[in-house]
Amino acid sequence: MIPTDRPVLGRDLEAIAQAHGLQASDAIWMLGLTPNKWSDFVRAAPEQPVGDPTLALLVRILDQNPELRLIPEFPTPAEMRELFVDQLGVSPREFSVLMGFQATAGDRWIRMRSRISATTYHLFWALQRTLQQLPKSEREKFIAGWRDTVAQEASTRGVEDVFRAGSWSVNAANDEAVGEAE
Repeated sequence: MIPTDRPVLGRDLEAIAQAHGLQASDAIWMLGLTPNKWSDFVRAAPEQPVGDPTLALLVRILDQNPELRLIPEFPTPAEMRELFVDQLGVSPREFSVLMGFQATAGDRWIRMRSRISATTYHLFWALQRTLQQLPKSEREKFIAGWRDTVAQEASTRGVEDVFRAGSWSVNAANDEAVGEAE
């Protein structure tokens, strides 16, 4: 992809990220850069040679070996929903809350109407890896513990029953609780 008759240019960093299906934040990590350095190369000087030979060589090896995976392959929302809803019996509403979102987010992810952040993909990966490493007999126990973790985090943020409210917003959760009390 990157011609061998010229040095690696700033724009090649973005091209290698796209070739690996990465968002900028993951490419920054993969290449060992800071966001400022990434911006210097990709935005400020896209037609200039990359000054760091080590970085240029890393980009070359990634270009020559597209099968190299320095960043994990993140599961899709559909794969995560299948794992949690179909295999583990978590409700679709609870699935979204377990991922730190409003109860309807999972449906939007599946229909591709909602952009998913890099942080969400990282959480998907960490949860999937954790579950895959456990024997099937231990997965439900892990999910129960994860529910406790989620509930505790929500509680520390002022949301007393995040699963009932279906929202991480304090105001929305309180509105839900008041509505049920009336």
